[in-house]
Amino acid sequence: MVKITKIEKYGNVWVPNDLCSECTFFRELMAQIVIHLVRRDRLFNKMKVNQALIMAGGRGTRLGMGTKSYILYNGRVLLDYVVESCMVAGIKNIVVFLPSKDIEANLDKEKVDKVHALIKKYPNIKWVQYPKELGLGFRGAPNEVKKYLGKKKPFFLLCGQSPQSASFLNKLGSLYKPNSIVLSGYKYRYEFFASIGEVKANRIVNFTNIETIKPRGFRVKNNEFITHMPYVWNFEYYDKIMKRDSLKSWVEFYPLDFIKEGGECYLAENPISVSEVDYKNDLPNLFKSIDILVKNNYL
Repeated sequence: MVKITKIEKYGNVWVPNDLCSECTFFRELMAQIVIHLVRRDRLFNKMKVNQALIMAGGRGTRLGMGTKSYILYNGRVLLDYVVESCMVAGIKNIVVFLPSKDIEANLDKEKVDKVHALIKKYPNIKWVQYPKELGLGFRGAPNEVKKYLGKKKPFFLLCGQSPQSASFLNKLGSLYKPNSIVLSGYKYRYEFFASIGEVKANRIVNFTNIETIKPRGFRVKNNEFITHMPYVWNFEYYDKIMKRDSLKSWVEFYPLDFIKEGGECYLAENPISVSEVDYKNDLPNLFKSIDILVKNNYL
C-alpha cells in the first residue's frame, strides 16, 4: 500500500509525490488523466444543450457500402465513435435511430453484432429500431422520436457516421437561443446541392441554396460557409418550418425560410472538414478526423 505524504506540481496539475515517484512515465500519465477529467468536467458544466438525436439508419445508397453508421474502421463501427464522442461530451439524453430490422438483415453479421454490443454497453441510451423500413427518409425519421426529446427542448442532430469533439458540441450549444437554430459550417462539400450561408459575427444573414444535376465540389468565400450537420434544433422548428411542405425539400434548405419569418440562425465552423459522407472520396477525410478525435479523447 502506498502512503501519500506530499503532493507537488507536475506540469499544470498537482500529483502525489510518493506515488511511484521514481516512475516518470506513470507521473506523466497521471497528470494527463487529471487534465482530461478537468477539461471534460468544465465542458459538461457549460453544456446548454444536453440531448442528442443520432441519425444512424438508412441504406447508404449513394456511398454504396450499406448503412453508413455500420461501416467498420479500425475494428469498430462508425456509430461506436459517434456514441463515444457524445458520452465524453456529457450529453445525458441520447436517442439513436437505427436502420430497420429488414435493412439490418442484409448487413454483415460482424457489423450487426458490434452494434448490438453497443446497445448492451449503453442501456441508458434510447435505441429506436422498427421491424420494417418506414420509408420516411432522413427528414421524416425525427418525427418518430419526438416523444423522447420534447417539443421545446433543443437537441443536437448528429450523423451516425461522424463523431464530433466535445468542445465543438459545446460551442454549438452555447450559440443556441430561443427561436433560433444552430448550424455547422464548412468551406468545402462534394454533393449535388448545397446551402451557403453569409455569416456576420456567428449569425447567418442570408442563404443561397444551390442544386445541380451531378455531384460537384462546392467552395465558398471568406465570409461564407456551407451549412450542414451537426445542427441544434427543437421540434417547434421542425413542425413549423420543415413539415410545412411535407418534408419534400433538402434539410439544408429549410433555414432560409426560417430567417425569412424572423428566426435566427447561428453558425460555428467545424474543425472537421467533412461531416456526412455520401461519396467514397470523402472517406479518407472522415477517417483522418476520427484518428485525430480519438487521439485527443474527443476534446
